[in-house]
Amino acid sequence: MQGREIGTYLDALGRAIGRELDRDLGYGCVTMTSQGAHDDMDFRTFLRSQEGILEAFRRADWDSVGDFRDLRQLGREVEEAMMEETGGINTHKGLVFLQTFLLLAWIRGIAWDDLTPYIQDLSAPLRADYREGTFPKSALLNREGVRDIRQIPLSGYAFLLRGMGDFRSMEDGDLTLHLLARVDDTTTIARSSLPMLRKLQSRAGEILTMAPKERARAAEDLSAYYVDQKISSGGVADLFTTIRTLEALPWA
Repeated sequence: MQGREIGTYLDALGRAIGRELDRDLGYGCVTMTSQGAHDDMDFRTFLRSQEGILEAFRRADWDSVGDFRDLRQLGREVEEAMMEETGGINTHKGLVFLQTFLLLAWIRGIAWDDLTPYIQDLSAPLRADYREGTFPKSALLNREGVRDIRQIPLSGYAFLLRGMGDFRSMEDGDLTLHLLARVDDTTTIARSSLPMLRKLQSRAGEILTMAPKERARAAEDLSAYYVDQKISSGGVADLFTTIRTLEALPWA
């Protein structure tokens, strides 16, 4: 199958990262006007990270990727480029992870309807990460019902792909709330606890049912709560950016 131009994808990814930064409410994440819950980074850090990631993706030897192990190594090299640009600050590690699968599929010309089985097959070795001796924390959270970032490629990005019709029609604020309510954000867990994640998910779901004016006020309060409690919704931000990347691409 004929491949696609990497530049088209990277242009869409760059715009999506900018759109994430332009959100009015970051729920503990960095935006153009706030450091959120982070003391070690701001929007300038994110712009440097973006530059490093896009250039590393552009330079990567995608033809050398034969299996998941090769793709994971490529992703690690992109992460290293990101960390070099940010002085060791992890701004987009989760985003790099999510994007490597999709970018490989884009380059290889995988059709939209074939994405789920293609990525499921490619990512199957990720199941080994839940073994107690490999990533103990991930194994523990998995037993407690947490669907972490690995579950997204393991499901073939089913949640994102099936929801794209609805996501396209959502304003950025509502899309963020929708993801806050539904996604098991392990960045939030790491900065608080699993019970706190469940509490925040429930509140985001409640806010989505409110009338517009009440919703706007409640959303501002929830975002401020994230910042006050030093909690970040970084995993949600990575999914937001991935959704906005996908919707901008002419993916036949």
